[in-house]
Amino acid sequence: MLKRPSLLVQTAQAAARNYRRARDLPGAVPGLLSRASGQIVPYLLQAEADCEDERKRRVATYRPSRHVQVLAALLAESAQTS
Repeated sequence: MLKRPSLLVQTAQAAARNYRRARDLPGAVPGLLSRASGQIVPYLLQAEADCEDERKRRVATYRPSRHVQVLAALLAESAQTS
């Protein structure tokens, strides 16, 4: 269970509703489009954990837009595999 700020989650949920793998996955984590569907979620989980770590540590290079993009892809891909 991921615990994230509600604004981040709400924005990612809205983006996930319009998610299209071919368009959005390469922007979230480059190179994943060539992977099998079952291999995508673990990579997205790691990418999201990295974003969350940067957010919590207040790293200057943290980009909320990328965090939303990765989290939206994670939500959409997780829903497709369940």
